Amino acid sequence: MIEEIAPQIPIAIYRGIACLKGGQIDVKEFNFLNDQIEKITGWTKEEVNSKSFEDLISVVHEGDRDKVLSEYRSLFGEKDYTKQVYRIRRKDGAYAYVLDSLNVVSREGDCLEFIGVVEDISKEREYHEVFRAVDEVPYVGFVIYQDKIVYANDASTQILGYSREELLNMSVEEIVAEEVKPLVREIAKRRLAGEQFDRVYIELPIVRKDGATRVLYTFTRTIYWRGKYAGLVIFFDITKSKKYERLFRILRDINRLIVSTIDEERLLADVCDLLVATAGFRMVWVGMPDEVAGKIDLLKVCGYNDGFVEGLDLSIDPTGEKCPVSAAIVTKQIIVNPDTESNHLIPEDVKAELIKRNYRSSCIIPVSVEDKVRAVIGIYSSVPNMFTPEEMEALEEIRRDISFALEKIHKERFANLTLTAVDKSHEWVLIADENGKILYVNKAVEDITGYAREELIGKTPRIFKSGFHTKEFYQNLWNTIKSGGIFQAVFVNKRKDGNLFYLDQTIIPIDYGGDTRFVALGKDVTSEKNLEEEIVRFKYTDPLTDLLNREGFLRAVKFTLGRESGDQHALFVIDVKDFTGINQVYGQEIGNLILKEMGLRLRGSLFKRDVVGRIGADEFGVLARGIREEEITTLVDKVITLFSEPIKTGDAEIRLNVNLGIALYPKDASDEAELLEKASIALSFAKREGENSYRFFSEDIDKAVNRFFVMRRKVEKAIDEDRFFYYYQPFFRTEDDKIVGFETLLRMKDEDGNILTPAHFIEILERTGLIRVVEDNMLRKVRDFIVAHEDSPLISFNVSPGSFRDKDFIKAVIEISKDVKDKLILEITERLFIEDPRYTMRFLEEVKSSGVKVAIDDFGTGYSSLTYLEHLPVDIIKIDMSFVHRMVESPKSKAIVETIIDLANKLDLETVAEGVENLQQLTYLKALGCTYVQGYYLAKPMPREEACRLLV
Repeated sequence: MIEEIAPQIPIAIYRGIACLKGGQIDVKEFNFLNDQIEKITGWTKEEVNSKSFEDLISVVHEGDRDKVLSEYRSLFGEKDYTKQVYRIRRKDGAYAYVLDSLNVVSREGDCLEFIGVVEDISKEREYHEVFRAVDEVPYVGFVIYQDKIVYANDASTQILGYSREELLNMSVEEIVAEEVKPLVREIAKRRLAGEQFDRVYIELPIVRKDGATRVLYTFTRTIYWRGKYAGLVIFFDITKSKKYERLFRILRDINRLIVSTIDEERLLADVCDLLVATAGFRMVWVGMPDEVAGKIDLLKVCGYNDGFVEGLDLSIDPTGEKCPVSAAIVTKQIIVNPDTESNHLIPEDVKAELIKRNYRSSCIIPVSVEDKVRAVIGIYSSVPNMFTPEEMEALEEIRRDISFALEKIHKERFANLTLTAVDKSHEWVLIADENGKILYVNKAVEDITGYAREELIGKTPRIFKSGFHTKEFYQNLWNTIKSGGIFQAVFVNKRKDGNLFYLDQTIIPIDYGGDTRFVALGKDVTSEKNLEEEIVRFKYTDPLTDLLNREGFLRAVKFTLGRESGDQHALFVIDVKDFTGINQVYGQEIGNLILKEMGLRLRGSLFKRDVVGRIGADEFGVLARGIREEEITTLVDKVITLFSEPIKTGDAEIRLNVNLGIALYPKDASDEAELLEKASIALSFAKREGENSYRFFSEDIDKAVNRFFVMRRKVEKAIDEDRFFYYYQPFFRTEDDKIVGFETLLRMKDEDGNILTPAHFIEILERTGLIRVVEDNMLRKVRDFIVAHEDSPLISFNVSPGSFRDKDFIKAVIEISKDVKDKLILEITERLFIEDPRYTMRFLEEVKSSGVKVAIDDFGTGYSSLTYLEHLPVDIIKIDMSFVHRMVESPKSKAIVETIIDLANKLDLETVAEGVENLQQLTYLKALGCTYVQGYYLAKPMPREEACRLLV
């Protein structure tokens, strides 16, 4: 540890001349020669050099001052060198330890010239003190190990039960429990190889020399010790605390059972369940002695039994010598089998059955009421020597509590039982009357709140009120308990000293002789809540950028709007344009680095006081607080400039383009969700205007959104009323001008009977996801069309991006293919083919295996490599109409069309030319060898009835 900080130790060099006059040191000249003195003292070199010697001596700690002066005086004798450690007061008032090394370089009479070095050794001193304190602290073990343990302090010998000499001949692996040996062995191996890491074992089981298993809280770190890598282990025994914690949970749950149960058999059965579920015993049974029959009536068995209890002899021997059960009943004492394997009192046949079921230790607990055994509980553990003194203390407490409960059930029933049970509870216990006046508190309440019992009796729980909870919270509390219900919550209350504490509290209404009493049972969970708050922080933070995530951003915006509701704020949604493409080109690792850099830039000075979050995969949100409307455009320009600076990743420099959507509070929205929604809507409009564009949410956008939702309702109604249908546009074989198929073109009939083209509704379908519903329905209509014609032509079906990416669509196509076979053509745009080649290949292989044909639509517009045509199993290439329209006038367009047709022919693919509008275009295409043609020159899209007449 010292070696790690050594290079950073500041060293200041000084030079001076001093004389000794009348036994006093007279400093003629004194100067520090470098700037390191400022790091040591806080004063600059100039400030120190301007001080007198007396001023400099005054900053030496008064406990060290005489020693320092004495050492300096000794240099005026024959001594030429001195080294001393002392404390000096820094400029900020704190003290630092320094090592002062001074050399005399020349002498003249009573005067001498000297050069010195001052080193700040505070860190070294602190580490030394910490090491010594840790080494000497009682109850905290401290060992260092390499292949064997090389150092152990006194506390480690007390915890582990071995002497220091024994430990120094052992490996760490020999000490830990069997189940963790492989892990410890692997860690030791990696550590000795030089791998450095820290590790905390919250609960590490070890085995003492006496064979007892203990649980340690352990911290281990790799260190360098005497020339080799080693493991430093600090630990302390938490066995008792874990067992007491377990005891508390068991007793708490048993106390709850006692409070709420009036039937003794039900109570005993529930205790049986609890001892397995909460205490973790392997098997527990409970029975009740029947004196008349002279046997135990088995009430319940919990945990792993495998017929063992049913095979026990549960008859009662009055002598107590027959078996442990009888002995427990006769002596009224808990009978313990500490270790099944070594217990010579257990018959071998019984021992074999116990070991077979992994019952390594056990005990029998008699539960007495008025000196008479009313119940017997058998507990079996998979751990030998389980029933330690701490465990026995727990069992005795359990036995006492159950005995008490049974006694009260027999005597006072519910009311008196409740009051007595809460008196003995280890939890927070508070009893109030029906008006909330406090009648009783136990010591736990005093300890937690800091109030004495006398200060609370007669008051109401409002004395603990912190202001954290709302009026509605307390109203719900009272409504619940007043109606007889149990109310449970974590209360944030205030102690007498003003500090907050968290109380996990359950309030139970009890009928008390016609009146109502409210019994509050609770546990102080302040430390747990602090940990929970840390977990919540992670819940609302994006792990990649360390910004707020979407949920955390909305919470922070809500808080800001509530606290600063009188101010105007602007919410920005910032989207990285084509971030998916960046990931595809550079890889996700580079994409993550870019997102981190964006987060760092946003957190910089531009939005230092604002709320910043990553609210989507490539979207960031910013709430600019208290901003004037006229300042926003300037801020937007700064944001765009902020991201215009290229991001360097390895050898690449990546420039980002962004779009921004902006909504204003309170002008555009009254809460955080609406504000974010409107900024997102504005962003969608900004994206349409190109890169580095921004839009404010405005009245025009609001109208456009309203139009969107109006049209959405119309579309949804059209789907419900089956008003989507197809027009059919024929395509012809150039060889004989015969109709060989139809392309299906989606149409919608509105409520007035008007026929709408996709320009009116396709965006609605795609943005809402309704396109899948429509396409599934239209796919069935295509099937019906094909099946209705004995010699059906080819029918072309345009596949939307959403359906192309949906695995369920493939299933629908395969199902329909059973009826249509190769009469169905799926048209897929070239852009979709090249987005994800691997997925495209799987899609095509599944579709083609069903007999359905595939066409590439809009071919030539995707700016992609033609090499994918060699591998993709497609049948038809559709030449985009933009090339067909220009081919007569443009030699380049004609060359493109000719190249596509020639390439398709060589790849044994058919071609379809779209948009043929005149005879000259048709003549060219026939001459070039295009397989099929379609367009308004040949036939316009037509209703189904007209298409059917063409097939007659």
